[in-house]
Parts: sequence; structure tokens; C-alpha cells
Amino acid sequence: MSSMLNARCIQSSGAISVAVLLLCSACTVEDPPTVTPAPIPAGVEIEGSEGSVVIEVTVPPPMPAVPMPVELRDLEPYSSPGGEFSISIPRGWSAAHQPQGEPGSQVAIGVVFQSPEGDGLISVTQFDSGERPASLGFTVNNMLSEVTGWTRQPGYTEFNREAVLGREQDALRVEIGYARSNSVPMHSLVLFVIDNTTFSMVNVAVEEGSWSSNQPLIRDILGTYRVPAAPTP
Repeated sequence: MSSMLNARCIQSSGAISVAVLLLCSACTVEDPPTVTPAPIPAGVEIEGSEGSVVIEVTVPPPMPAVPMPVELRDLEPYSSPGGEFSISIPRGWSAAHQPQGEPGSQVAIGVVFQSPEGDGLISVTQFDSGERPASLGFTVNNMLSEVTGWTRQPGYTEFNREAVLGREQDALRVEIGYARSNSVPMHSLVLFVIDNTTFSMVNVAVEEGSWSSNQPLIRDILGTYRVPAAPTP
């Protein structure tokens, strides 16, 4: 599964940083006949010498988002349009299908389910290299560190690992905590499972304060995951 290190994981949500560089050379535009200085806003300091002016603006850091509690209830079955998987999700949650990775990527499918209110999500990502992963533990470690980058997230904590009864050799649950890009602390249980050549990562996460009350249903949700999709009743 060493080739899976290059897989790109689809993410429900994240922050995008855009750097814009403006280059101007040999500018010959003359000053206008008269210049009226703009008023200096509060919090701005001006330093300068002849021929140069440096303006420093103090910008307060963004306020962290307030965690929004979420309650998981009223599960209903969901099957992906192509029949790749099935899982139970809370009624009313919307599915966003992520575009597949670049050519050569092993990401076969990615779907994120979002709660209409509160900080809760379910994400399903499938990888397929055409070969069955040789080692479950090695593959999981690489997913956490190299592919998802979770181990580098602020506040990342791994609480526990547990084998799935009856599938000890090809299924593992990992309980983790991390902070979202808006600083909301999240608590999640992630299922990693091998089905032939398909390697799945299923994450059910809620904001930290909602973990205890929702933990039983989080386990129920992960227990319904099937590859391929289970037959419709």
C-alpha cells in the first residue's frame, strides 16, 4: 500500500489561503497636482523618512467560531448512486459528492454529509490501488499522517484504537480529537476498513460537547457501512 501515500483525501470542508503578488516596475506616473491626505484610522501607525512612508495596520485576530451542538437521531439508509457503498445517516442531512482526484489518484469516491444545523459531519472516502493493502495498521498510520494530515491539525489527539469484532484483520476504529479551521474542537470516530482492493475511511465527527450523548449512535452509524452497497430492503 506504499503507493497509497500519494492518494489525495477529499475533505467536507477546509480553509484556502490565496497569496497574491503584485509586481510594478519602471512606473512613471506623475503625482497629481494636489494631494489631499486621507484621514488616518485608529490603530494605524506611520513611520517614514524622506521619500518613503511605511504604514502599519494592526488587524485583530478573527474571533473563533462558537461550537454549535448537534444531536444525531432518526437514521435512514443511504446508498451511493453508483452502488459503491451504503450507510445510515441522520434524516435531513445533505450529501455533497466530491470530485475525484487528479489522473493517477487512487481516490475512487468521496462524499460528505453535513448536518443542517450544528457542528456535525459524516465523510466517506474510498481508495482503490488495484491491490489489496498488505497491512491494515501501516495503511491507517499513513492515512492519518500523510494523506489526511490529521496528525498535523491543531489540537490533534488520538484517544483510542479498537479492532472491529469479527474483522480484526481488515477493520479498525480510531477515536480522535482535532480542531477545525474555525477553531471548533471536534471529536470523531473513524472507521478504516479493507474490502478486497477498496480501502475505506469513514469519519463521523461532532463538536466536542456533543460527543458523549451521541457516541452510541455514532457507533451504530459506522456499523451500517457496507461495500458494495447493501441490497435495498
